[in-house]
Amino acid sequence: MSVTKCPGCGLELPDRGRAERMNASQACWELYGELAAYTLARGRDFLHQYGVDAYQAQHALPGASGITIAFSLLGLYLAMERGSTGLQVQRAHMALAREKIETPRFDPPREAARLTVRDVLNAEPGDARDAALKEWCAAVWESWRHAQAWTRHFCEERLAGSFSRRVRSR
Repeated sequence: MSVTKCPGCGLELPDRGRAERMNASQACWELYGELAAYTLARGRDFLHQYGVDAYQAQHALPGASGITIAFSLLGLYLAMERGSTGLQVQRAHMALAREKIETPRFDPPREAARLTVRDVLNAEPGDARDAALKEWCAAVWESWRHAQAWTRHFCEERLAGSFSRRVRSR
């Protein structure tokens, strides 16, 4: 079987084609599916949201809709810099989705994050894998350094005051 490089994260995996509507190889997308099943079953503070945001940000299509990338970056910022749980991030996404938001078009990082979905899955299920998921999020967030100032500013502007209290308290 031939090997292909995932266009989003650079993982070399068996060539099973490209994932539909994603900047990912099919084999990488299948790894993400395995992680999604794990995080959904885990149930701890909805860790699943961390995986969604990290994967989407790491596999962003060049020239993709700004809102898709923006939501992933917002989630990574809230999780990594504000200490929000996955459930709090999901609530912020839902609240922001009700607003008309204009976002810039983001260029993906020149270099992929040093960690991938495979690194998370290689960790022992349980606390070790949960920690690896957070490490992956941090690595992906770091790779988007060029968009961090916009993300911080947007969050400070939109998630201040009563909005922030509503998201955190639910």
